[in-house]
Amino acid sequence: MWFGGRTGVNIAAPGDSGAPIYIPVGSGNAAIVGMHIAGFVVAPFDQTWFHSVGDIESQLGVTVAF
Repeated sequence: MWFGGRTGVNIAAPGDSGAPIYIPVGSGNAAIVGMHIAGFVVAPFDQTWFHSVGDIESQLGVTVAF
């Protein structure tokens, strides 16, 4: 399990479980790095806990399509 946060930036909200987690790549692009599993349950929702793409693929025996 991984943790991410951006102070004062809403990155997670109730109901987001299973949503993809992206990071910026270059200008105007993004790459998926994981799947949201939990977040901070009090505003400003600036924290998330997630499983990495590698963890998902190895545990489920699947390939995450981009």
